[in-house]
Amino acid sequence: MDMYTYEPPTTSGCIALVIPETLDPGTPLEISGSAVSGAINALAVDITDGTAMLHLTDCNLPELNISADLGLPYGSYDLTAVDWTDDTDCSLLVEQTITIQDPITQINVSMLPPIAVSNETEIELVLWVVGGTDVVLMIDWGGNNMKW
Repeated sequence: MDMYTYEPPTTSGCIALVIPETLDPGTPLEISGSAVSGAINALAVDITDGTAMLHLTDCNLPELNISADLGLPYGSYDLTAVDWTDDTDCSLLVEQTITIQDPITQINVSMLPPIAVSNETEIELVLWVVGGTDVVLMIDWGGNNMKW
């Protein structure tokens, strides 16, 4: 198997990989997929922080399931994965960004005033969030959802 003879394609009919774009802190990176051509499958993954892994699998197994605890701090990282088999026409290059989510460390929500009079009182919502990545606030005022 010589993976250095050409640059692998970014699409493949014989290899499929599913790599998540985001991970919660402490959650292992789980890569799943399949390789249906060749006898041996090799998957190499490199992340910009210097973390790398190599996984060899028998292609007679229809599914690939790889899990690795990266131990990465919060942030975004470039990820490059190359998957190839001993079938010279079967390889795949995946380049993407993976984000380790920053958890919310503190949240404080208050709504003033505690008593409201219909059509007379303006309701205010105060939200203070410390930390967090991709924080979404959903509010249901009784029929219409508002999202920030």
